[in-house]
Order: sequence, then C-alpha cells, then structure tokens
Amino acid sequence: MINLKPVESIAAVFLMTFMAVFLQCSGETHHSTPDHKDGPAHAEQHETAKGHETEQEKEEHTERHSEDEHEAGSHSEPGNFGKDMAVTAADREKGIQLSPKALRTTGIATTPLSTYRTEGGIFRVPKSAVIHYEEKTAVYILRDGWFLLSPVSGVHEAGNVTIIKIPGAKTTDSIVIKKTAILRLAHLEAFGASGHGHGH
Repeated sequence: MINLKPVESIAAVFLMTFMAVFLQCSGETHHSTPDHKDGPAHAEQHETAKGHETEQEKEEHTERHSEDEHEAGSHSEPGNFGKDMAVTAADREKGIQLSPKALRTTGIATTPLSTYRTEGGIFRVPKSAVIHYEEKTAVYILRDGWFLLSPVSGVHEAGNVTIIKIPGAKTTDSIVIKKTAILRLAHLEAFGASGHGHGH
C-alpha cells in the first residue's frame, strides 16, 4: 500500500477528477459531432435537396415570366397573321393591320370619314362601305393603321347611299369604301374564324 502525504493525496485526487471530467467531455463532443465518413448518403441527401431547390427556382421563374407576359401582353391571339403575311398583326380591340403589298393587291380604298359627316353625328356613306353579318351592320374604320370593324346603328338606305350612325367615331378616322368584303375575309382569317362563318 502506497503511503501518500496529505498534499500529494489531495493533488492526486484533483488530477484523477480532472482527467475523468476531461474524458467525459471529450466523449460527449465526439458523439455530438456528425460523422462525415458516411459521405455517400450525406452527399446524396445534399444533392437531392439541391435538386429540389433548383426545380423550385425554375417553377418560380416560369410563374414570374408568365405573370409579366400577362401584365404586359395585349389582346393579340395566335392566328393566320405575321410579319411576312398579308395580315401583319391582329388584335381583338384594335382590329387588323395589312402589309403595303396586300393593300395594293386587294385594292382596298379608304376615305376620311369626315367627308360623309352630316348634322347630328349622322354619316351618309357609300353603300359599298357597309357590310352585313350575323344580323348586324358595320363598317371598317381605319384608325392609326388598324382596320377596325365598327358596328353602326340607325341604318337607312337611300339608293347608293346608306345613312348610319357610328358610335365612337373620331374626326381622324377614315372609312373603307371599296373591297370591304375582302377585308372582312382577311379579318376572319386572321383570327381563324373563316371556316366558322363568324368573327369578332
């Protein structure tokens, strides 16, 4: 049996207690630290999470892009029109635009609408300017380069002249007085309605 002096005995007890606490703390630290040696499983989870984030980012980008298009978009629709076609543009509110070549080929002619204006907002237009469709009567107005189908009211025919009212007519408008039937077909074709016998 080892005989220790009081001071040495106290020092030995202190040293043993310190070592026990140190070893216990080291053990807790070791167990609490993630084990990165099982790398493949951890890497796979990381890549999967990354993949989900990438897909989510793509979806969010697509949604934002669609919203932007919706906010900035017009009433244009897919149809038989385009840059190199007779009808270069079509819009449900504005009407259609024709290429210069199409205008020359078809012989469509316009005249300032003010030419036919009379008192009380009534217009006496050539009969050739008026078209009838689906029990409706309308004329084509040329406004800012767009041919717009404009419904009319108060229709009264007097020989080669048709007396009408054109709601929303502007002083700068022109009216199509020749080849309106061809323009009507172009309008229907632009919106893909020529085969259905109706249009906007």
